[in-house]
Amino acid sequence: DWAIDIKSYAKDISQQIQTTELRANLGLPVFLYDNKGYARARGLEFELIKRYANFVSGKLNYTVQWANGYSSSAFDDYVRSLNDFPNPIRERPLDWDVRHQIIFQMSLASPENIAPELFGLRLPDNWNISILSRFASGQPYTPFTLDPAVAQKTENSGIAPFTNTTDLKILKTLKLWGTNLGLFADIFNLFDQKNVQ
Repeated sequence: DWAIDIKSYAKDISQQIQTTELRANLGLPVFLYDNKGYARARGLEFELIKRYANFVSGKLNYTVQWANGYSSSAFDDYVRSLNDFPNPIRERPLDWDVRHQIIFQMSLASPENIAPELFGLRLPDNWNISILSRFASGQPYTPFTLDPAVAQKTENSGIAPFTNTTDLKILKTLKLWGTNLGLFADIFNLFDQKNVQ
């Protein structure tokens, strides 16, 4: 009923969209999209899986990753050109670099005509309760400054606080007049966690 899945991944991402400045007639700047960006992502993923048995199934996933590159957006080169900054010569964390992430998923399900018992009390059948929880380290950000040169040097040098959210879904299926009717409730951010975006 149990399984462990371990994955390793590494990807070089070449020819990402960036902005190139050209000079038209009369020396006017023209900005065009160009395939010249580069980034790379690598990491490890560990997953513990419990197959459905005794009304319970679930997964626990942990990922550690590194996502580095020269630009997080197609507009980064454009912004640099406005300030007359050169393109970066070394990689830095990308906007979507989330170093650690844990995802927990669990389902309690009772099939039709098979009702579980809790403390000797027989519960209804034909229902499903699912919980999905995600805990992750914060994303990189550039500390605030009014100096564009300092912003260029410290791009994505800060790490935002961790984020955490839990969603809950409850489903009950009924048979009415020969028709299956499903009643469900979706509760997003169950614990009203305030996450910095």
